[in-house]
Amino acid sequence: MSEVFKIGEFQLRNLIENRVKFLYLDLRKEDVREHELLAGSLKTSPEDVLAKVEQSGVGKDWPIVLICETGVTSMAAALKLAGDSYVNVCVVEGGLEALF
Repeated sequence: MSEVFKIGEFQLRNLIENRVKFLYLDLRKEDVREHELLAGSLKTSPEDVLAKVEQSGVGKDWPIVLICETGVTSMAAALKLAGDSYVNVCVVEGGLEALF
């Protein structure tokens, strides 16, 4: 199984400001996801994360960043991706709560 990386606000901001291409998955609860955090993010449930990534067409080495409210749901979903051989999976540590 591949490793899951934890990133903080600084690393996330760095990815965005330097226009690094990555797949951004918003795992917040559906009633909260209507407010988009980042243009181009894919909204999905933790249960559907693997299918959503496969549908996106990115390779197993493509950077993937997951965020939820607290980081717990994102980590569980990230472990699914790592278990399916995705090698560049990141979770925003502490989730949205840590960013604001």
